[in-house]
Amino acid sequence: MIRGSQHYLDGLATLQELDDADERRATWRQSMATLAETQLTARGVPLEGMNPEALLASVRAAIASNLLEDLDFLSPPAAACALYGLASALPFGAERRELGRRVLVRLHEGNASTFVALATAVALGSTRAFEGSAMRA
Repeated sequence: MIRGSQHYLDGLATLQELDDADERRATWRQSMATLAETQLTARGVPLEGMNPEALLASVRAAIASNLLEDLDFLSPPAAACALYGLASALPFGAERRELGRRVLVRLHEGNASTFVALATAVALGSTRAFEGSAMRA
């Protein structure tokens, strides 16, 4: 049975439920690769409608499992866009700031391709990136 991209994106909301470290890592990698591909091909806001609390719990599990460092299998533009897409779907808080910080590091250390891919993702993404007190100031 061939699984669709939505199945792999749904994996981002279930990492905290996976007890096996290898299964968690495989789900993380497949989900982030799918998210990156979705972000890079400008197909809307891929995580829109997902339960933000489930995504938050999964990001916490990813942080605890050091999975945020496991993005070298993606190209720099893909990794930056996947992190941006995931951060955009999270509620405001420490985890969203941490992912945002990592996106900025990738942007700063990246090349023109990373900048263009990330700028496109921001421009085509949800307006949630422009919410908050910093943007209202």
